Amino acid sequence: MAILGPILLGVLFLSGLFVLVAFGYWGFHMVSGFSKYVLCLVAPLLVAVFWGTFLSPKASIPVPISLRTLLQLTVFATGTIALYSSGHSKSALFS
Repeated sequence: MAILGPILLGVLFLSGLFVLVAFGYWGFHMVSGFSKYVLCLVAPLLVAVFWGTFLSPKASIPVPISLRTLLQLTVFATGTIALYSSGHSKSALFS
């Protein structure tokens, strides 16, 4: 049982990285011109700052576990919606 905690944290970390990639992909494909490069960098950066501030295990502003779970689900759902809206409906289905 003691090994299950670090494995779950590792899965959550990898899932968070995939969400950041989804937001970057969304930002790159939603606009044109130079702004797509800016949005490709800014969208995942904003999500990462939000995650680090409120949702990480060592968050600077800790929130109760129930709210943290709800916010994590919201971030993952929003990442799935971003992936779906950028044209990857099959990838969004499995995320």
